[in-house]
Amino acid sequence: MARIAPVDDRVWNVTGSLDNYSIDGGFQDVDTMFQPGPAKVLDLSGVERFDSAGLAFLVELQRRARRAGVSLSYRNIPMRMRAVASVYGLDEILPEEAFGPAEE
Repeated sequence: MARIAPVDDRVWNVTGSLDNYSIDGGFQDVDTMFQPGPAKVLDLSGVERFDSAGLAFLVELQRRARRAGVSLSYRNIPMRMRAVASVYGLDEILPEEAFGPAEE
């Protein structure tokens, strides 16, 4: 099961699996991330595995952020996730935080 939890008013950690089983209905309170305030960053260093549903979820979070007028970027994107996102043409839709290190 995946979890998204705030570290502070800017950074949120994602842990666990971002897959079809964990995405469905598991993030009802994620919209609280998009309250007015500083740009938000999702730290993906705790993602253990993912599938296409997990990538679709990250794209949906970008849509929600844009609708709310909040900037959203990612840090510590796992290499495999970055490679798959690139294959699907999502690397520009899922911006990495400036100067954020990438995790293996």
